[in-house]
Amino acid sequence: MHYLVTENHGQYGIRGSKLSIDDITVSKEEITNLVQLLNNGAADEDQLYDIIEDWFGRW
Repeated sequence: MHYLVTENHGQYGIRGSKLSIDDITVSKEEITNLVQLLNNGAADEDQLYDIIEDWFGRW
């Protein structure tokens, strides 16, 4: 699985092979870090919503 950063009007999201989640954050750095971790860990796309929720709820 390979994930990509998407951008639409200053909002960043993530696109996988069968799922695209838009408007996750305004921070390109934050979404880029998350996508790198997803790609390095071969994260399952079926768990993407949970992973995103955990990532942004970590503070």
